[in-house]
Amino acid sequence: MRLAVLCLLVAGCAQHSVVMAPDGKNAYLVECGGSRSNCLAQAAELCPAGYRILDQESRTGAFITPGQAGYSPQVWNTYHGEIMVRCRRIDIGAADE
Repeated sequence: MRLAVLCLLVAGCAQHSVVMAPDGKNAYLVECGGSRSNCLAQAAELCPAGYRILDQESRTGAFITPGQAGYSPQVWNTYHGEIMVRCRRIDIGAADE
């Protein structure tokens, strides 16, 4: 669990899960760290025919690491984002799934 949290806060990776959207249909919940573009890249990988964002949320913050002898403390900015997406169908002109 700690590795997943560290990954989301620092490394900029993304992970996803299948969830039920407010309309009762399945959707992907993509969680990412680093920047919003990491969430969008994961959504594009999951949905090669395109997707629609149903909901999104992000939080930013910072944490400080103590400095080594003779060096100042380091401030690291953090980003955690979540987007809920529904993949579009591959059929041309088809509505969302």
